[in-house]
Amino acid sequence: MSASEREPRYSQVIILGAGICGIATAALLQREFGIHDVRLFERFDQPGGVPGAGVDIPISLYSYSFEQRGDWSKAWIERDEILAYYQGVFHKYGLQRRTSFQTEAVACKFDPTTNLWHVWTRKAVQPEHDARKDSQPEPVAEDLSQYDHSVCRVLVNAVGSLSEPNKCNIEGAELFKGPIFHSARWNTKADLSDKRVILVGNGCSGAQIFERLSPKVKHLTQLGRSKHHYLPIPNILDSAPAVFVRRYFPNIIRNFIFLYLEGMFRAFRIVSGRRQRMANAAESRAHIIKTAPAKYHDQLIPDPVKMPVGCKRRVFDFGYLKALHADNVELKAANVKRITENSVILDTEEELPADAIVLATGFTLSELGGSLKVRLHLFRPSRSASCPVADPLSSLSIPPLLPLRRSMVATAESGSSTCARSSASPPPTAPRRWPTSRTSSAS
Repeated sequence: MSASEREPRYSQVIILGAGICGIATAALLQREFGIHDVRLFERFDQPGGVPGAGVDIPISLYSYSFEQRGDWSKAWIERDEILAYYQGVFHKYGLQRRTSFQTEAVACKFDPTTNLWHVWTRKAVQPEHDARKDSQPEPVAEDLSQYDHSVCRVLVNAVGSLSEPNKCNIEGAELFKGPIFHSARWNTKADLSDKRVILVGNGCSGAQIFERLSPKVKHLTQLGRSKHHYLPIPNILDSAPAVFVRRYFPNIIRNFIFLYLEGMFRAFRIVSGRRQRMANAAESRAHIIKTAPAKYHDQLIPDPVKMPVGCKRRVFDFGYLKALHADNVELKAANVKRITENSVILDTEEELPADAIVLATGFTLSELGGSLKVRLHLFRPSRSASCPVADPLSSLSIPPLLPLRRSMVATAESGSSTCARSSASPPPTAPRRWPTSRTSSAS
């Protein structure tokens, strides 16, 4: 039986994405409202999103408020530990039984004659871990009948805004003989030992990658024109008293971190926050001078007037500046102009031999839903429709796309809580189950 011949599968709530927001929304629907008729569609083969590095926010605030733990290995944990936590929450609430993995949404349409959302999905093509191929997503056919069809009362778009890496549009990339991959699509099969590696980007991810990669490769060159405010890690959160409080009173340490980060917001006030911005910039400057090689100070230290604290995300230094002292590393304030078979040409016309290229160049924020290519259209209501026509946005929930000054997870959970509440009370005219007779114009 073809996809077009099968009866659409009905769920009260459909959630696109089983990452941080998707897991939180599904869990809160169960905890707070007793709603279990939920279906999740996840593009990858496992839940938990796409964390590719350690956290730069203390884990007490980078975990769900309703699933606090006290046995973290440290305040600033690594990628594997945080991913295991999210997957543990996923399985605790039995979401594996309600999730279709390696499945992506290709179109979503709202039918105002029935006040239902229609979602079409297909088997997701897994990332190639090659930035050149990942930049060419599979197109979506205009004829949706070839895709699997689902129906729901409430649609939650939780695919995340930091899930789709920026495209690799560098001239000559297709000629390069070695691997080219993004930090969020790490190619675990690529053996970088005894290789000359070019790392593009020196932000939060680039700094962590540089520190971990430099001892394992023959030579590592990092490219980045941007200057950042590098700050030391507040080790007080791993002191004996803090560890005790985190273990036995996790909510106390969580609230303390929350209030501390809220206090940092004062620096964003244009006039009254200037003193705090200058103090933070001075702290960053002192840390760089103390820790990094003198030859890189001019490349690393930003002008506190031209680029005040807060213009870009601050970078906590987990060992990046010390790693710059290694003999096999180099930092260059340049961008890639083009790529050849075995080298990288900089915009300064300098040519660097290369065996592999790693891109820590951020994510695409211009498309809602990343690579899921969700198309929000409306059916034309029939003139003979007997039910009231609802506003489609009243049954479409989208968690916040970007965090503000606090933890991304805390922001996501707040949005997921709002999504759960709205999902528990969708438009009253929306039917509670899919009618067996196809009276809708869904096809």
